[in-house]
Amino acid sequence: MMMVRSQKAKTMDITSTLPAALPRGMSVERFQAQEAADKKKAAITAAASKVLSSPKNDAAEQTKTRVREQIQEIRKRLNILKSLYANNPKEMAKALAQVFKDLKAAIKAYKAALKSEMDNAGDAGVTAMPAEPAPTAAGDTAEKPDGDDAAKADAPEAGKAAASDTPDGGQDPKTDSAAQPDPTAPYGAVETAAKTMVGEDGLNFTKEIRALVNLIEQKLLTPARMQKAMQKPDKATDEAFKDVEEQLKSLRKEIEDTDRDLKAEAPMAGMHLDIAA
Repeated sequence: MMMVRSQKAKTMDITSTLPAALPRGMSVERFQAQEAADKKKAAITAAASKVLSSPKNDAAEQTKTRVREQIQEIRKRLNILKSLYANNPKEMAKALAQVFKDLKAAIKAYKAALKSEMDNAGDAGVTAMPAEPAPTAAGDTAEKPDGDDAAKADAPEAGKAAASDTPDGGQDPKTDSAAQPDPTAPYGAVETAAKTMVGEDGLNFTKEIRALVNLIEQKLLTPARMQKAMQKPDKATDEAFKDVEEQLKSLRKEIEDTDRDLKAEAPMAGMHLDIAA
């Protein structure tokens, strides 16, 4: 009876060390590898967030906050313009031209703040996370024989390694370079993660501005265009609409240029948003 209880307790201890439930079709080894990768990704993200929260970025964050406040003020102004110039296409065009100028200036200011954060991410990334040591092959820590015995012991293993590198027994340069991981890789990973966060922030901002511009054109500018078309030709009105169309074109170009520059600086940010879209 005592032996049965002891065996049962041992079985319970063994099973308690295994994962409670693995995803369907996933081995324990694969689950553990995925868990390790997730922990590393979380550590890199935390390090990148720490870099971006550095006092060096305080001025940039203040600029971004101020720009977003300006955007909110512009939204409020649009409601006033709709009430004031609903039936006055010339004045609506003049007012919207100024709105487009203000939005373009806001994008330039936000972009300058983002560039500052990008530069700081590159400067601080090398101190954010220590490099990982190169992995040690199994058995490297075991005691090895000295002298001739060591040479004899190593010879068969060397032969096996050489034979297994390629089908013809030669050394594969690809596997040889892959076996030597860059010890500074985590540094670049933190910098890339930080720049990706900044890039996503910028791309989300331009997406917001693009949506606002589309709304302005649909709800305010297009009705004004229609009203102008029904009125007698007027030089002052024509000039006002020429100006607003030029300002709109310039604003849209600024949005596209900003998107392009952000994706060039932080390619992963563009990929993330493209997938999400």
